[in-house]
Amino acid sequence: MRGKKKKVDVFQMLKTVLPMIYKSAPGFFIIFIMIAILHGLSWAVKVFFMQRFYDTASTVITTGGSIKDIYLSLLIYGIIVISAEIVNGLHSFVYMPFNQKCIGYMMQKIHLKVARIRPIEYENAEILNDINKSEQGINNIFNMVFSFIMVLTFFVPYILFMSFWLLSIKPILVISMLISMLPFMVTKMLQTGMFARLEDEIAPVRRSFNYYEQCICSKEYFKETRILGAVLYFKKLYKETLILLNAKSLKVIKRACFMDLCGKLIGLIGYLAVLYLFVNALLDGSITAGTFAAIFTAIAKIQEMVGGLIGAAGSIGQNSGSINNLLKFLNMPEVDGEDEVVDRKGEIELNNVFFTYPGMDTMAVSNLNLKINYGETVAIVGQNGAGKSTLVKLLTGIYTPSQGQVLISGKDTKNISRKAMFKGVSGVFQNYQKYQMTLRENISISDIENRKTDDQIINILKKADVSVDSVVFPQGLDTMLSREFDGVDLSGGQWQRVAIGRGLNRVNDFIVLDEPTAAIDPIEETNIYKKFSEVSRGITAILVTHRLGSARIADRIVVMDHGQIAEVGNHETLMAKHSLYYEMFTAQAKWYEQTPLQKAAVT
Repeated sequence: MRGKKKKVDVFQMLKTVLPMIYKSAPGFFIIFIMIAILHGLSWAVKVFFMQRFYDTASTVITTGGSIKDIYLSLLIYGIIVISAEIVNGLHSFVYMPFNQKCIGYMMQKIHLKVARIRPIEYENAEILNDINKSEQGINNIFNMVFSFIMVLTFFVPYILFMSFWLLSIKPILVISMLISMLPFMVTKMLQTGMFARLEDEIAPVRRSFNYYEQCICSKEYFKETRILGAVLYFKKLYKETLILLNAKSLKVIKRACFMDLCGKLIGLIGYLAVLYLFVNALLDGSITAGTFAAIFTAIAKIQEMVGGLIGAAGSIGQNSGSINNLLKFLNMPEVDGEDEVVDRKGEIELNNVFFTYPGMDTMAVSNLNLKINYGETVAIVGQNGAGKSTLVKLLTGIYTPSQGQVLISGKDTKNISRKAMFKGVSGVFQNYQKYQMTLRENISISDIENRKTDDQIINILKKADVSVDSVVFPQGLDTMLSREFDGVDLSGGQWQRVAIGRGLNRVNDFIVLDEPTAAIDPIEETNIYKKFSEVSRGITAILVTHRLGSARIADRIVVMDHGQIAEVGNHETLMAKHSLYYEMFTAQAKWYEQTPLQKAAVT
């Protein structure tokens, strides 16, 4: 449990966010503020010159002055109006690029943050919720800052100008306007907390909603969900989650709308009261007809500005919940080691290692003690759930132990930086990626810093049993591996060979093959592992497999059972013990033995 949620401090949030927005585009930031100030002042100046025009026209008509004065006043007023519209257009013109610059900068920050978070955090549901909530904050952060800038540079200057002007005419007018604004401010302050709590509540629901949508529509799930008839089930879950998501949001939005309605009713009363006072001031001679005409024309704008000010404050409050989540995510502790160099050409040692996944009470692996020499090929075998994958993640440094030590050349993985940890490390996993790029890119992407020639890539592919000259790749290395981009699609086995080639392409001193041949038949698998044994000679290699026949290429075999190391030895030694490995191997061998009927068919 994370304890009680902290109250959202909007001003502290703005103090943190504003420097980020400035850094995203300093030039745009300064220009945007300058234009916003001019925009606000232009509206105020426009009202002032409107009064001058009406007073001039009234004086000329009543006293018989020169008509030129009216035209001159009108010309000045027209220039002010045109200038105000130009500034308004510039304001809108600068908004979009500034917005895109800001969002791009924040996306970069969150992606860099994701890269620095410990991989184990992705096993934590609360962290995943925080990431989801932070993504919503990216979309809202500019709106919040934009609203704040508009408050300070546009709404406030205009309202202050009008307030001082009205104060000089009749102080009671300003006081009545301020009183009419108070209910709005209270309303928006209440809404701030409401939307912040809503965002915390719906984040896990939204994650489920997005996942169910994936299960129905994405290419990854498309085939299985339809063949098995699971679409209707996921559709039901999708609909239920959507209803829940909308219900929670609608409940808060209804309350917010009711508050807005109450605030606007009070504002309307205030508007009518101010209008009444203006009419009385005109009748008792406190203001001229020109002043009344200017104020009467501007009073709607004043109310619009007040509404805009309140709306901007509401936008800040409404977005503060998701933005607060973004800031919390960006401030999440980054646990990274200080050692920037690690020698992968050394011994890997596990000393009394225990590991527990977040939110779990039972140990995934416990009391592991193992030494792996440089240049040794080690196979890790065991039943499903025995702890094989967890052990691999500990050996590679993806995860660090909950207890105990994993040492690489004498350095604790807890003290090694992420960048140094994975330098010189390669891997091929069962859940490999199918990059929608050319064959060349699919291979070379694993080692961008050490670009290979086409001949070198072709040789690497041969080691993975991929023939570039085959009809499967009509454009050779330039063949696009995606039908969505007018290319070809590969079978599961072909994709696995490409993934193996990608792993072999990376210059490394340590390579992991974690069930990379699951979609390849045993005979081809044996050939691939033989080639792998040749290319991995002289470096440390870890092989995880369910097919124990393939484990025979290893120098040593580590047998996992219920999160512990049950046995260690080569194939012959383990078979001689007649223990767990022997039982597993003989059980699998029976599946490959020919029955008398099969033998007769062959002969």
